[in-house]
Parts: sequence; C-alpha cells; structure tokens
Amino acid sequence: MIPLSFAQSRLWPLRRSGGPDGAHHLSLGVRLRGPLDTGALREAVRDVVGRHEALRTVYTERAGQPCQRVLDVREAVVPWSVAASTPDALAADVARAAGRAFDLGHAIPLRAELFEVAADDHLLLVTVHALAADGWSLAPLVRDLATAYDARCRATAPTWSSPPLPYAEHIAGERERLRASDEPSGLAARQLAYWHKVLEDLPRQPTLPQARPRRAPAEHPLRYDVVPADLERALHERLLTFAREQRTTVFTLLQAALAALLTRLGAGTDIPLGTLTSVPDLVGRFADTVVLRTDVSGNPCFRELVNRARTTGQEAHDHADLPFDHVVAGLAAEGALPDTADAALFQVMLVRAPGAPGVRFTGLDAEVWVSDGVVDAVPHGRDGAGHDLTVEFAERHDGEGRPAGIRVLLKYATDVLDRAVVERMAERLLRLLDAALAQPDVPVGELAVLSEHERGTLLDRWNEHPGHTPDSETCVHEHVERRAAATPDAPALLFEEQRVSYAELDARANRLARHLVDRGVVRGSVVAVHLPRGVELVVAVLATLKAGGVYTMLDPDLPEERVTGILGRTGASCVITSGELAGRLGSGHTEIDLDREAAAVAEHSPEGLGRVAGPEDPACVMFTSGSTGLPKGIVSPHRSVVGTLIGQRYVDFGAGRVWLQCAPVSWDAFALELFGPLMSGAVCVLQPGQRPEADAIVDLVARHGVDTMHVSASLLNLLIDEYPRVFTGLRQVMTGGEAASVPHVMRLTRDFPGLRLVNGYSPAESMIFTVTHRITAADGAHGTIPVGGAVPGKRLYVLDDRLHPVAPGVVGELYMAGIGLAHGYTGQPGLTAARFVACPFGAPGERMYRTGDLVRWRTQSTTPTPRRQPQ
Repeated sequence: MIPLSFAQSRLWPLRRSGGPDGAHHLSLGVRLRGPLDTGALREAVRDVVGRHEALRTVYTERAGQPCQRVLDVREAVVPWSVAASTPDALAADVARAAGRAFDLGHAIPLRAELFEVAADDHLLLVTVHALAADGWSLAPLVRDLATAYDARCRATAPTWSSPPLPYAEHIAGERERLRASDEPSGLAARQLAYWHKVLEDLPRQPTLPQARPRRAPAEHPLRYDVVPADLERALHERLLTFAREQRTTVFTLLQAALAALLTRLGAGTDIPLGTLTSVPDLVGRFADTVVLRTDVSGNPCFRELVNRARTTGQEAHDHADLPFDHVVAGLAAEGALPDTADAALFQVMLVRAPGAPGVRFTGLDAEVWVSDGVVDAVPHGRDGAGHDLTVEFAERHDGEGRPAGIRVLLKYATDVLDRAVVERMAERLLRLLDAALAQPDVPVGELAVLSEHERGTLLDRWNEHPGHTPDSETCVHEHVERRAAATPDAPALLFEEQRVSYAELDARANRLARHLVDRGVVRGSVVAVHLPRGVELVVAVLATLKAGGVYTMLDPDLPEERVTGILGRTGASCVITSGELAGRLGSGHTEIDLDREAAAVAEHSPEGLGRVAGPEDPACVMFTSGSTGLPKGIVSPHRSVVGTLIGQRYVDFGAGRVWLQCAPVSWDAFALELFGPLMSGAVCVLQPGQRPEADAIVDLVARHGVDTMHVSASLLNLLIDEYPRVFTGLRQVMTGGEAASVPHVMRLTRDFPGLRLVNGYSPAESMIFTVTHRITAADGAHGTIPVGGAVPGKRLYVLDDRLHPVAPGVVGELYMAGIGLAHGYTGQPGLTAARFVACPFGAPGERMYRTGDLVRWRTQSTTPTPRRQPQ
C-alpha cells in the first residue's frame, strides 16, 4: 500500500460528491472508420493498462487514511464491452457510458467500451477516473494505444520508446521535497518565502459582473455548466504570430487578455488567476495549482501587460515544486492568509487543456476527441469550494500541423452566474483579444469590450422614451398662470383654515412681483425667501419667478449663523420676510417685510408682467451640505423644474389630485410637492411647521383627502409601522433620498395593492427625480429596491474612470445628463467645472453631472441603490 499523492488527496473527499454523473471522469473517444481488428484493439487497451501503473490501481482506506495499491499486470482486469449504436443515438450512448460510476475499491479506474455504428464505423470510448489521470494524461494514453494496436495487428507485443515514471516514484519524490521544507536555506524554504510574498495581501474574490453571493459550499455544493466559445483559425494565427514576436506563449496572451477583461468588468487591477500545472507525456494525477497574480494597474497597453503576465507566469512556475496545498497550509499557519470560511485564493481559473493528439491507427481513419474540461470541481484553496469561473482552452491543428482555431470553454457555477452573463463574458473576451492584437500599444482600458449594439443600448436605447416629450420651453410660473386662466375658481392651496383659488394665488403673486420690480429685482436677481411655511411663502416664490428673479429658501429653523452664511453666498439682492423673522439677517440687502409693506403691495395691478425670464434662466438656488458638510448652492433653471414635472408619468399629475407639501423648504423635494400640483391644476395642502410630522400628515390626509405625497424612506417606514391607516386614502406615494426598506415596502404593497408606490432618486443637481421605479411585489426578490430608469428627457450613463460605458452588472460611476441638469454651483466655478463635465455622448457643448455614486445596470429600467463616493 502506498499513500495518495497530494493531487489525489485533494480529489479524494469529492469522489462520492453530488453533481452530474461523471463529474470526476475523463473521457477519450477515438472514432475509427475502416476494417477494425476488434481483438487487436482489446489487447492494445490491456497493453496500455499494463504500461501505466496509475491505470491498474485500486483505492481503499486503512485506519481512516486513503491509500492505493498497484495491481500486477496479470491481476488487473480491464473492463471491456461492445455495444451497437446508431448515428443518432451515439452521443447519448457515449454520455451515459462516460457517466457510470467506478468501483474504485475493487476495479481498476479505467474501462473501455466499443460502440459499433456500422460494420466499418466504430467509436472507442476510454473512461478514466480523475484519481488516476489528469487532462494531460490523455495524449500519451492515446499515442500508446495507437502504438499497441499497430503491434497487435502484426501479432506482436508493442515496443515502447522508454519506460514511464512509476506513479509511486512521483509520490515518493513529493514526500521527499516536503521533508526538505524544514531546511531553512533549502529549495522548499525559498519557495515558501516566495509564495508568502505573492499571497500575503492577495485581494479578496474578484467581483464578477452580475454574480450572486456565494453560499456555504458544505451546505450548497456548486453546480456547473459550460459555455463554449471558439477562436477561428485567423485569430489563432494572429495569436501565434504575436506570441512569437513577444517570445511568449498563447497561454500568456490569454492570461493578459482575461486579466484585462476582468479589470474592465469591475474586478480591480490586481487579478489573481488560478491555473494548473502537470507533467507532460505521463499518465497519472500530476495536476497541481499555482496562482498567477496579474498586475493591470496603471492602464498598461496590451504589449506591456503581456510582458507582466510572462514574468508572473515564469516566476510562479519556477516556484511550483512544492504541493500547493502545503504552501497554502504553511502560509495560513503563519497568519499570512485571511482566516475566514470563504477565503478562496481565487475564483477564476485559466487552464490550457491538451488538444486532441493526431495519431494513426493502422489501416483506419482515426479521429480523436477528449472530454470537454480538464478541471473537475476540485478545491484549490482552503474552503473546499469550487470556483465561480474557469476559462479552459485547447489549441487545434489540422493534419499538416497548422493552427486550426482554439476551443474555449467557460465553466461556471450556476448558483453564482447566469448563462447569459457568461455568454456575454465569452463574447467580450474574444472582442477584447481581437482589439488587443490589432492595437497592442493601446491602453487596455481603451480597447473595445462592448459591441456597437451594446454601446447603443446603454447610451441611447435605454435612455429613449418614445412618445414622451417633456416641456422645456415654458417657465414654472407660466404653467401656474395657465391653470389660473383655465380654472380660476379651482382650489390651489389649502393651509390651516385658508383656501386659496388659482385666480387669487396668481393675482397675489402678480402684485408682489410688481412690488419686487419696484424694489430693484431684475432678471437674474437672487431673492431670499425667509418665511414660515404657509400661503405667503408660496406667493413669494411665485412672485420672485414672475419678476424674473431666482428664489432661494432660507429655512427659519436653521441656526441664524448658517442662514446668514447661505444668504451671503447667494449674493441675494433682497430678502422677503415677515413677522418675527424680520430684521434678523442684518444689512447688506433689501428687506421686504410683507407685514409692513402689505398696503404698498396691494396697490399694484393683479395683471401679469409677461415673460421676464426664459426657460434657461435660473429659477432657484438650493443649498445642500454635500458629503463635506460645506453648503453648495445649486443653481437650477426653469427648464429643470418644468421638465421633471410636466409630461412625466411616474405618477399621475392630473388636475384632480390632492398633494401634500411637507418637505423642508430647502430641499428639492419642496419643488416637487409645490410645483407638481400647482403646474398641473391640482390641490396643494401645506403642512404647518418646517419639518414633516407623522401626526400632522395623518391628520391632513384624512381631513383634506390627500391622495398624493412624497416622504423620505425613514418617514415612510415610520408611517407603515405606526400609522398604517394613513395609506387607506392615499393613491400615490413617492419615496427617495435614502435606501428603501425591502420588508417595509413589501408589507405596504401587500396590504394596499391599489397604491402606486414609486421609488425615485436624484441628486439635487439633476432636480428631484432623475430615475424612478414603480415598486411591485416582485421587487422583494432583490436585496435592495431598484431606483429605476431615467425619466423622459433625462439620461443616465454608468461610466468607468475613462468615461467609457461599463457593461451591465459592472459597477461604475453614475453620470446624469438632459433636461434636469443644474447650471452649477453659485460662487464655486472650480467645483462646477469638476462636477459638470463635457458629455461625450451628447450634442456639442452639452454637459453631464458626475454624481459620485457607484451603481450598476441590472436591466433597462433598474439600477440598484447607489453608493456614494466621497466628494
């Protein structure tokens, strides 16, 4: 009895694991056309088994430890069978035969089955358990089989060129090298030191696009499927030519291309790839693992990346004498690797599979194929888990030895990746490789990964809304004026006991607008509104717009020094105020006290002033703190407000709606809750106070029949938990500003199925909502509630740091363009230039806003909740 090799020991625990039949079998098929000598072929199979110890070995356990025994040639019984088949049934017959289990304790790990398709057409199937062979074993096995058949056809025993290495000697050599690892200055110690340096700060698992979280492998063994992808002869020839020029191999070129692709797909620039090494031209389980840590930092050109990959590969193979499991165990004991259950060293493998060898069988036309896949679900890492993705390739050559293409297989864990995702990865790998060979001195970040159709989808088609044309030619107050003319007696505002019609609201705003002009307000003047929420505040905002001014809201609840600071940064020419707030903000501006100047305002005509400012003129300056805490004054034009609210369908903007306005006046949601109803002819109910109050909301919804409102996600959760009755009368609820709680919104959709619940998102720089998503019960399957796709007139781009669109599922930075965009930041030209950048996908001179939010596309209509980068 002899122990298992280290490669066999890795596989031993999985010999009875679940998964497809034959998951740990290797198959060799030889299609033989012509007059076959069946007896000679059977003897040839016996000769090959006699020649290679690994093929006549049985396995057992002694004292709980696995071991193996090599049978004498005369003792080894070679399973052999002959069966009839047909061309149509052959593939199924072969698959069924290849998947049958081995009795490893009592029979050799090889069997041969001959399928007779016709009198002169046969297929020989040789199936070997992976304990006895690896993918590189099949080439010498079939060559020996051809040699033995030739001899047996001549009624002689085969003459071998040289005796193979006995597998027992390979095992003894492994053990000897392991014992030598205790010598501090020996080969083993130097190699351990090398791997310590390579692996000690290895990045965690790379992020594959649209990958699902991995589950504990012990409880959920990974299942696999395969996506084939072929490199045509022409591309194969180009690869070989470039490899010769660079004095490297096709493997190295594919290593560089795969690393570049993973970087482009969001996996970072430090790409650990696993691969397998073996002993060529020997039959046995020799395969072992090494890690190729490929450096894609600095956006190198493909030629430079190939040089890096060649150096990495050479160094790794120069230090591959120790079994990799021993290397990993040693580093783990030293604390050089993370001690977590999912600490696989890599989740992507690249493996060169041996191609089908060209051999001649005496008197026959022979065609050889080997099973798809030399990589079984074998653990390479400390968690015993298989890998998410393995890219395996085999070069093909014609009968003259010329390149005939490369067979590429992408083997993926179906619990982690969807087939469609892997198919697109295969397409992108071939596209990038083609581009890299055509332009090897172009940075890999500039090489084509997306097809033209994909680019068109991401940049154009997913931003299109046929039949939707938001209004960009009208000012905010002009829409209110139209409503006043069309339905003068309809209620516009409800506040406490006050009911203000559209005609009254328009007339009061016109009088105040004329008063503002008399006090010096001109087109573009910034007017600060420092009033408590109420009818006078709404009149002041509309009057400012009618006079051509730009309103900015000063929240009375903010500390006075903050309000004063905001006022100073706006350059406001005047402040509209009243009551106790009058006189608080110092000098340096004109103060209009509505109480003291009420009589003067009343003397003005109620007629409108006509158009003073246009759609591109600023309408408001909104101050947000940003992630730095420093106030940023966002200057937004009329076009931004009107385009976000008029002609949209994320909610019903009909005249019969009753809206609630409760958001703080300094938020962009204030514009939604105020102008959404007033520009549509609906009713706006004003909540007293400066902050939303749950009790007040419940009361106003019941008292005034409010059916439409917007609340933050946290307030929505509170209402669902503590005041669920409020939703009985509501028909439309919008939420945003923070991530929606999946359990809460799922409960709401279940209990109130008729409620339209909309999740939206936008920084104030793109006004209120840029993306919206109507929440349904189906969204409960996601870990987060989607925030949606772009509303009509606005566009989304998810880009990398070179402003290239990233593929769906890949994390990128979100950029916004279109009708909602602000002009910039008041008094901060540098920040404006940094955040509002030239849009390479729009008309000349068009800009887009760099949000700083990290997102990924799911489909056309959904992106996950963004994560913000520091600004």
